[in-house]
Amino acid sequence: MISKISLENFKAFKELKNFEVKPITILCGINSCGKTSIIHSILLFKQTLESRKRNILLLNGKYVKLGTFENIIYNKDQKQIIEFIFEFKLNLKHLIRRGPALFIIRDLITQDFFKALNDDDKELRFEFLIGIKIKEEIDESKFTYLKPIRIDRLQIKVKDEIIKNKKYQGSCINLKYIKKDQYKIIYNNIVKKYRDSKTVSGEKLVKIDEFSQFYPLIQDTAINVRLDIFRNIEYILNQIFHNYRFIGPLREEPSRRYIYEDEVLEIGNKGENSAYLFLNEKGKKLSDQFFYNSKNENFELIKKINLEQAVNRNLEVLGIKNFKVSPQREIIYMNMKSKSAPIDVNIADNGFGTSQIFPIILEGLRMEKGDTLILEQPEIHLHPKMQMQMADFFVTLAKSNKNVLVETHSDHIIYRLVRRIIENKINPNLIKIYFIKPSEDGSTYEEIKIDEIKGIIKWPEGFFDQGASEQEKIVKASFEKSKKLRDKND
Repeated sequence: MISKISLENFKAFKELKNFEVKPITILCGINSCGKTSIIHSILLFKQTLESRKRNILLLNGKYVKLGTFENIIYNKDQKQIIEFIFEFKLNLKHLIRRGPALFIIRDLITQDFFKALNDDDKELRFEFLIGIKIKEEIDESKFTYLKPIRIDRLQIKVKDEIIKNKKYQGSCINLKYIKKDQYKIIYNNIVKKYRDSKTVSGEKLVKIDEFSQFYPLIQDTAINVRLDIFRNIEYILNQIFHNYRFIGPLREEPSRRYIYEDEVLEIGNKGENSAYLFLNEKGKKLSDQFFYNSKNENFELIKKINLEQAVNRNLEVLGIKNFKVSPQREIIYMNMKSKSAPIDVNIADNGFGTSQIFPIILEGLRMEKGDTLILEQPEIHLHPKMQMQMADFFVTLAKSNKNVLVETHSDHIIYRLVRRIIENKINPNLIKIYFIKPSEDGSTYEEIKIDEIKGIIKWPEGFFDQGASEQEKIVKASFEKSKKLRDKND
């Protein structure tokens, strides 16, 4: 998952620095304030990496259509450079393949380092910056994308400083292994203290008498390992952005029947493939999944459950029972029971809300642990009570090691999340709520601080204060009207 995002000269942001992403990340703000710019930065790279021409920044693709370069650069100033920085946390073994180079170098490095390489608890942060420069005028009628994408700076950092690696364009990579400042290998330089360390095979490097013979071996194997890292970067980035799922604000309207002639693997931006995926994957086994129990108002862990059972368990909280799909050749019917209709009814006859929340629940459950579901205005067409229940669903995903990035105008979602923090039903470190606001120097963001006892401790101006303001005006108008009536009667 992306842990931090920084943007420069992208859409509404002149500069966005170190925007931290958590398992539940909520973006709030008025219309056109820049909330979707953050989401679009992710979707832009997702559709680029999934396209056939990965060296072209695909502005108009499957997930987002951004127009031309002029449309995505801040203030339409085409002389500026757009910069993106995404920081990730990955396991070391995902970066280095177990090829011959690693098995050569394993006899030259200590047990501590090799153990850390295979330790699932050791994560690294992978940071890259991409600059886009336009050197000539673009005929907008002929181009809808920019070329090329260039990695200008790449940094790989590891917890406990096991590996540090910096690469600048046109220069060599300087690779070093460090562990608690006890020993180092720094490209043609060996600290003598390292000679007394045991290798993975148990031998000591002190046996090496000729350092001049030892240098080239270190150099060659180190180069092979770090080249292997860079060969894997495209694959790693593909995997990272592939693990982001997206459902837009306008979901598919409920249909009496769903017709499918081709196999589909994705839910679709409007959730239009929900019926097909539910039918095909309803037997999929889920493990360690949290659910909200409305009877005891608590979150419960279920060790093993299939997708169909998990969907129904979540829909029951909304008053929907026995949700099922019935295939007839290429036609799929979705039926259910509800409080208002105790008999089986078609989804098209059960109001609009079910069809709007079903794709969100389905995708959240079917995605793998570590994946992220991006949602734009999921509250559309949902009753306030259902919006709060959806917030509880977000909590179950976060507790199940899944992630959601939500752009919303719903104060009901915010209040429910704050309530769950105060009730100690979710770790506050799993949630970030941001208020995005426009300014003369581009959009900015403010984190909404939540106290575990007091709730929101500082309300930014314009952050869901309209309700309280309107209520105050209603009371004032009522008081003045009552006073006028009393004066008239007197």
